[in-house]
Amino acid sequence: MKWLQRFALSLLAAAGLSGAAYAEDLLILTEEVPVSLNYDGATGSVDTNWVGWDNILDPLVYHAKAGVNEDGVQLLDFNKFEGRLAESWSFDEATLTWTFNLRKDVKGCDGATFNADDVVYTFARERVLNVLRRHALSMHLQATEALLRGEHDRARKGFARVLRWGRWIDLSKGPVSAYGSLSIDARLKTARIRLSEDDVRRARAELARIPRAALSKRLAFSYAELNARVFAGHPDHLPDSVLRVLDDSHKAWPQHVGIGELYADVLLQHGDGARAAEVLTETMRRTSKGQAPRVAERLARLHADLARTALHSGDLALAGKNVDRALRLFESEEARLLKADVHLAKGNADAALAVLSDLATPAAKERLAALLRHEAAPLTPRVLLSRVPRRDSLVVLAEWYLENGEIRRAARALEVCLRSGPPSPRVL
Repeated sequence: MKWLQRFALSLLAAAGLSGAAYAEDLLILTEEVPVSLNYDGATGSVDTNWVGWDNILDPLVYHAKAGVNEDGVQLLDFNKFEGRLAESWSFDEATLTWTFNLRKDVKGCDGATFNADDVVYTFARERVLNVLRRHALSMHLQATEALLRGEHDRARKGFARVLRWGRWIDLSKGPVSAYGSLSIDARLKTARIRLSEDDVRRARAELARIPRAALSKRLAFSYAELNARVFAGHPDHLPDSVLRVLDDSHKAWPQHVGIGELYADVLLQHGDGARAAEVLTETMRRTSKGQAPRVAERLARLHADLARTALHSGDLALAGKNVDRALRLFESEEARLLKADVHLAKGNADAALAVLSDLATPAAKERLAALLRHEAAPLTPRVLLSRVPRRDSLVVLAEWYLENGEIRRAARALEVCLRSGPPSPRVL
């Protein structure tokens, strides 16, 4: 950076150094100092290390420089390449061979002269590290299989071995890069095991050791979900802090079903059913097509619960609105029975009988018979047929009348069955 160079020269001038000192001493100013020069080690995922390495290490080839902006930051032209440690390079199509001509008289930090052996060592070192990464991936997959089988002790030991390897090798590069960082994934799965064992404190300790800046998108989803579960299950948590963490997680990943459902459950515990419905509605709209039906069913149950609460409190308009939303989202017996209850509360017995007759489930038939037998006026076949259009419901009703000794009503129900269509052996 130009401004850093000017600042370094000003420091040297202020110290009274001569021009000869410039040739003998090399002063490097950097904004960040890496923990180590091992860019394949465990600190490879730390952002500040990458800033430091970028300032003190040079590649063979890199993007061409494109001037300096007004803040003194060196800009790059990402459409062009230029040599850094390589002066030039060529490719032989006949032998599929790349040839790099290296710069001469380049000194390293220890004073050694840069040559081809350093390049060969770098590539050979990476090949060895990739072999070790593949072995770590094998251990990680075996531990994951044990976790899926419910063998938590074996899985925890396997993830612990992966974490030990991650202390010396960066497990986010090479053949394992498609899986994200194995070290972070191992910690997330260990935290999940701790939560399944109700050990919230150890789960929280595992999550606290994960650098958030190194999380990939897939791992960030799991981190947010587990972090929210830890806050919700921690014995010393404050309700406001739980809601704040869940709200931040939901805003960051509104399509995550686990976060949305957990946030809705906590909101329901705080009596905010309307906000819980909003959260699940947004999650259903943002999530994948495969997950949307699951969220819709969960949202339908929530609207049914809200309708039941409104019905008990006497708010029939709100109850009807919620039960209609529940039925639009997911057709369930619970919601349709609740719909009949709303009709009865509004004094519309015919509409309630029609809903119960169309449902024709055991619970609906029992409720249908209870409604009909409590009618004050005797039911004629025509009225009975208009109220209960399904023949199988009428047969069930007739059987209930016979069991309770109400022969006349049973006869009327069977008469309607005979008149409304061909007789069945059960009716006869």
